[in-house]
Amino acid sequence: MTELDNLVDEWIIGQSHGGVGSEQWKSRQPLMLEVMSLPDGEPELAWQFILAVIARKPPQQVLEILSALLLEDLLTAHGPLFIGRAAQQAAACDVFKKLLGDVWLSSDDTPVWREVYAIAGVEPPFPDGWRGEASERQPLPDA
Repeated sequence: MTELDNLVDEWIIGQSHGGVGSEQWKSRQPLMLEVMSLPDGEPELAWQFILAVIARKPPQQVLEILSALLLEDLLTAHGPLFIGRAAQQAAACDVFKKLLGDVWLSSDDTPVWREVYAIAGVEPPFPDGWRGEASERQPLPDA
């Protein structure tokens, strides 16, 4: 088992049992915080981590956390570097495509925010790029 495999397995356990307030999360707090810093500090490792979590087919709540914390942060910090890979992954993996559609990005976050939603096949939550009131997510007409 590689270090990445161990990190992924422990993170999934920590997120699967009630989140931040749970004993599973608290007992893994240094690891959980390390993972949260990956998108900014180690974007390539963050990408590999995201793909490895998806491959484990974790519970839905874990996937939602993965989207909201890691994928969203990775795209915010490094969107232009990862948008091509995100498009390829979304074409190959419906779970990834769904996670991509669940991130909340605006023009203030990354210049590729509209492209993210086009790849995911959903309308942006902030149609004008402003973090005002979020709209209900709707599939794009051709999606």
